[in-house]
Amino acid sequence: MSRCIVSLTRYIAIGDHRGWPGPARGRFRADRTLRVRDYLAEVRAEDFTRPVDVLENGTNPLQECLFTVFEEEFWHNRYAQRDLARLEAATSSEAGMTTQSGPVQPE
Repeated sequence: MSRCIVSLTRYIAIGDHRGWPGPARGRFRADRTLRVRDYLAEVRAEDFTRPVDVLENGTNPLQECLFTVFEEEFWHNRYAQRDLARLEAATSSEAGMTTQSGPVQPE
């Protein structure tokens, strides 16, 4: 995904944000989200067929790059929601459940 975005336009450059503290990652992601949104507000219908050089995959139409971005966002969101639900369930069960021998241990 990120390489496709880097090739997409001069407005969007993902970069490497691994190892950044949580708040910096959040700001980084918010900035990139705004850049993509702004780009999509300006892109014209005839641009969707424009060829884009993607580092690993050769030349693809802009439309395919955008599909990749949307698909990646969908799956990242889905995994995040799943993981947050599991953390929430584990936290609520640890906080509220005890046995005669003490707190219930997480699985």
